[in-house]
Amino acid sequence: MLTIRPRFYVVPTLVFLGAGFALANGLGYGAGNLRQYLLHGLHAIDADFLSSDWFTSQTRPHHLAFNWLIGIFAKISALDVAFASANAVFALVFVGCIFFLAARHYRTPLVVTAITVLIVLFVPRPYLGLTTIINMYFQPSTVGAVGLLLGLVCLCYERYKTAGVVLLVAGVFHINYMVWSIAVVGLVVAANLNRIGVRRGLYVLAPIAISVLYHLPFIAVSRAPEQLASGPIAARILHDIYMPYHSRPLTWGTERFIQFGLLMSAAAVAWWFVRPEWRPNRITKTVLLTLGLALGVGTLLTTVVQIDVVALIFPFRLAPFLILAAQIVVAGAISTSAQFEKLSIPKTLVLWALLGALYYWAGVSPYELAGIGAIATALLAGRLYSERRRSSLTATLVLAGLTGLLYLGGAGRTGVAFVAAFAAAGIAWRWTQRSRWKDGRWPSPLVIARVLVPMCIAAFVMRMGASRKDLAGPPPSPEEQVLYAWCRARTDRNAIFIIPPGLAGFRLGAERAVVADWKCMPILAHDTVEWYRRLATICGGDFGSLAEATTNFERIGVGQARQVAREFGARYLVARRRDHKGDLRTLRPAYFDDTFAVLDLRQE
Repeated sequence: MLTIRPRFYVVPTLVFLGAGFALANGLGYGAGNLRQYLLHGLHAIDADFLSSDWFTSQTRPHHLAFNWLIGIFAKISALDVAFASANAVFALVFVGCIFFLAARHYRTPLVVTAITVLIVLFVPRPYLGLTTIINMYFQPSTVGAVGLLLGLVCLCYERYKTAGVVLLVAGVFHINYMVWSIAVVGLVVAANLNRIGVRRGLYVLAPIAISVLYHLPFIAVSRAPEQLASGPIAARILHDIYMPYHSRPLTWGTERFIQFGLLMSAAAVAWWFVRPEWRPNRITKTVLLTLGLALGVGTLLTTVVQIDVVALIFPFRLAPFLILAAQIVVAGAISTSAQFEKLSIPKTLVLWALLGALYYWAGVSPYELAGIGAIATALLAGRLYSERRRSSLTATLVLAGLTGLLYLGGAGRTGVAFVAAFAAAGIAWRWTQRSRWKDGRWPSPLVIARVLVPMCIAAFVMRMGASRKDLAGPPPSPEEQVLYAWCRARTDRNAIFIIPPGLAGFRLGAERAVVADWKCMPILAHDTVEWYRRLATICGGDFGSLAEATTNFERIGVGQARQVAREFGARYLVARRRDHKGDLRTLRPAYFDDTFAVLDLRQE
């Protein structure tokens, strides 16, 4: 493996690294946004599933392609297995994109990819607007974001037909990424039209236009008179009440913007010290400039001037792409400075100290920084012992000092042993070079490091994933699981429940309809207003946030509960026993434990 051509170990190691990242990233099902996105698809598979639920059976889904995909998954496998597999596949594609971007600019792309994956896993998320390229569970934005990333990578490689097909799929699955494909790719093609040409430009843009046609029916429905009449009220509900964490950056505070700025600053420092071996081509530069321009203008139009249309298309979805580019630049600088004589040893250490400080301020723990430092030092060991002009004693002292600093900074015994092993390999290699085998039966420690470091990172990433307890997504609490099991076993399938607004897993877990909850808000304006009316009715008045809605719900009494039951046909009320302050004593309990009580709303 140390002497054969690179492709024989690059591909298996890359697959192993991608599989490890898939495990560490997560293979969840039924958590988070899936509590909303699964409902319409499951109802399409089984018409009796939540047939009496207003959101599931009477509102229009806005991810039609995802519902179609759920139907296909249901025919070929259990849904949890299918979703886990899909997320793993997209995680592999994500890592593959990193590799091809690294290969475009650095001599040792596998090492750069492995370090980038570590940085991606170590840098705390979420980023601006709670956005990432790939999440712990498979959802429509997974196809949209990874598809846009792959399309941009194909564009950087000037594979225009492939880029067009990939961007078509991304746009079909998520309308936001369709919009940003038009904006970003359109500007890139326009700025490079002399290089790309009209014909190849159409290879990219025509498929995106097809994705626009796919969404036209939904867009047409959103422009119907009843939707336009409800538009201003729905916009206030959507942007100011339901998702200010997406639409109103001024409500986020400064922490996320500071984190973003620190990550960009780390990339600038890395670029200043170590430029890539092969500079980005004109198209790659245009892609990065366009992403930055779109994010900057979008930020201004949602902060200085608040334009709801801009908030709706959500420019902060582009932030993770710039962060990923920054992480690749930082990984490239670490890899290059550790392996090649582009920087002196003192300058290399200054670079690493600056990067470590910036990442520490961005939220990366000292233990994780020490882990990355151990990887870099192992590569540096190969460089020091491979330079014939440097003495073994000097190299050993430098490495011993670095190892001691890493240990004091939080590196575990494994990391220290890792560096020591490469130092020992370097000493052994130096000894063989002085022996009678001078032209080398043994590869240099730098070659050993280049081959083994990515494999060791892959093994570490795989271990990180395999040790996760929430790999399949955080399960409901034991109390919720018992409640849901009782509902499935002891209540009519068409029964409608009044539940606390924040009990997001009830529909999927109990498989029973609810009047309304916080999570499942429909996107069309008229339905948005109806959602708010329903939730305000069960909470006893207007609200401005989930916390306020929950507080209002906890005051609900018998009279209000029965009024809601009459209006919406509800049979049961679910209350959290320790939190509920309203008087419900005259209602007959159908189920109760230390956490929940289910009360029958029928009048005797």
